[in-house]
Order: sequence, then C-alpha cells, then structure tokens
Amino acid sequence: MTAQQQDQTRRAPRGDGEVVVVGAGILGCSIAVHLVDRGVRPVVIDPDRPGQGTSTGSFASISAFGKDPAAWFQLACAGMSGWPRFAGRIGGDVGLRRAGEVRFTSHPEEGRRLARQVADARGRGYSIRMVDADEVARLLPEARVGRVAAACFAPNDGQVEPPLVLAACRVELEAAGARLVGGRASIHLDDDGVRVEVGTEVLRPRTTVLAAGAEAVNVAAAVGLEVPTLSSPGMLAQTRPLAPLTDRVVYVPGGPGPAVGLRQRADGSVLVGERTQETPATDPGMHHARPCCPRRPGSSPCWPGSGWTSGGWPTGPCPRTGCRSSAGCPGSTRCTWPSATAGSPLPRCWAA
Repeated sequence: MTAQQQDQTRRAPRGDGEVVVVGAGILGCSIAVHLVDRGVRPVVIDPDRPGQGTSTGSFASISAFGKDPAAWFQLACAGMSGWPRFAGRIGGDVGLRRAGEVRFTSHPEEGRRLARQVADARGRGYSIRMVDADEVARLLPEARVGRVAAACFAPNDGQVEPPLVLAACRVELEAAGARLVGGRASIHLDDDGVRVEVGTEVLRPRTTVLAAGAEAVNVAAAVGLEVPTLSSPGMLAQTRPLAPLTDRVVYVPGGPGPAVGLRQRADGSVLVGERTQETPATDPGMHHARPCCPRRPGSSPCWPGSGWTSGGWPTGPCPRTGCRSSAGCPGSTRCTWPSATAGSPLPRCWAA
C-alpha cells in the first residue's frame, strides 16, 4: 500500500465506510437502504454506470411458482410479500404491478407437468389455480391464444421496473448520507483485515457485502472465496412501444419457436424472455435468438405486429467482434450482447 493510500485509510470518517456494499443493483441497493434504516451509512460501490448493470436487463417478474427446493420457494415467497413494503419505503412509482401471471401450454405432456407443478404449489399454500381455455381468453383478451392443453393463473404474481427501483433507491441513499462510488472494487486480505480498493481510494470496512451479480464471482475469488453459479439464463428481446396488451406476466408455449415469457413495460414495450429466468441458454447467437420471435419476423407469439427494436441498453462487447454498438454488430446482424460472464441473468439480443 502506498503512503497516500495509508493516509486516505486513516482519514476515513468513522461511520462512513464501516460497511461496504459491492454492487448497486436491486440487491445491493436494497441492502444499503435497509442498512440506512438501521443507522448505518454504507459505501456502495458499483463498476457500472448507475442503473446499467445486471438488474436493468432482468425480466423482473415477481413469482415463486416452480421454485425448488422448498427453501428457495420460501425465500421467493418472502420476497413477493416484501415488495409492496419496500416499494412504499423508497417512495415513488417503481412500476410494481400485481395483476397476476398466466401460463399455458399446447402440448398434453407439458400440460400434465404444469398440472403437477400447480398441485405442488397449492400444497405449499401458494395462490394459484388451473384455468381452462375460456378463462385464459378472458384473462388475455387481446391475445390470440390458440390451442390450450393446460393453463394456470397465479393472481398475486406481478412485475416491477428495475430502473425505477434503482433510481428511487439512489435518491433515498443520497438523502441519508450514504456514499455511492463508481469503479471496480478490488478486495484484499492483509494483517489488518479486509482492504477494499476503488481506484486510488482505500476503505477498511468492518463488513463487506458482495452483491455485484456475476462480478461477485471475481471479487470473491481475490480473497479465496468460491461463489457457486449457474450458466446464464436465456435471451431477452424487446419490442417497440405498443398499444396496451396486458398488465399480466404471460408464459406462452413454443412452436415454431421456443417457449417464452412476456410482460409489457410501462412505456408500452414488451419484454420477451426465452423460457424462464432459471433456464440456461446454451447458445446466445442471433441464429438462436430469431426463433424466440416466431410466426414471422417482427411478430410476437401471441400478439401480432409487435416489431422488434434494437433498444438502447448499454451492453458488453460482442464475444466474436468486440463490438459494443447497440445500433448493430458487424459480426452478428443488428444484435447487442451483454458481458458473457457465467451467472449474469438474461443475455439481451434485439432483432430488427
């Protein structure tokens, strides 16, 4: 450590930096807000520009359906029940909507599997029920449902808008005197304990919280900790803003493309995620993305005329060309890529 770094460490005011939260996504910001409520002023470090990390690329549905084992299901249920309270705590409109979730399938075998999942969830006390094709049509009046082998409706499931949540959290944190620091954290262990370096700044926190998504893997590895991860889940496509379609989260069957989930955002655009957020994607290429937009180019599975847009979310470079442009990648026609780090949710791809 340089003399300048040692001096900065000594001059750090008590109470500022005793807790460092690495990561300013929904998880990191919510932890920081709860710390503030307990009289702690954390330092929140994020390597991305505020609101441009993993959280903003999430499908952001709120549900515990299909979560196994039981401990995961219980944790998801606790998260669902906590969202209204947390949204009220940070104030403002964060896009929290609890209009329910509809799932249906056109395949008999998938229908039987769905029925078993619903029975299991109901056995755990989850609010969900099987519905017939007529009720699906009533729940989704603007959709072209087609053949329904089985369907279910979870009335308490919902969705939230991560950018609005993050913006509200930042306002609360800044008002409470918490410090948000941009830059990549480097964590070390020495004779004096944990040392967190961000650029030329050095912090000596009593507690360090890793909430940096996939980046937490690299941060933890620096101090000899292994963070278990899964492969990155499937793709997320975005349409241009459309007329109101539904305020529910909808999971629709595949054919000719893969099964997808849809939800309409506050600006009218529709997010279309391949399968579920727990389904690993084996191929993030454009030739794999196009089948997520079945029927014909520029059309969504249930609602016609849903043209795809290139979007404007900052992403990581294309793994083949290094291109970072959201307008188009010369190696993969009009696509944008996130950083291809294991554990990052929902790689994003927009097809023109």
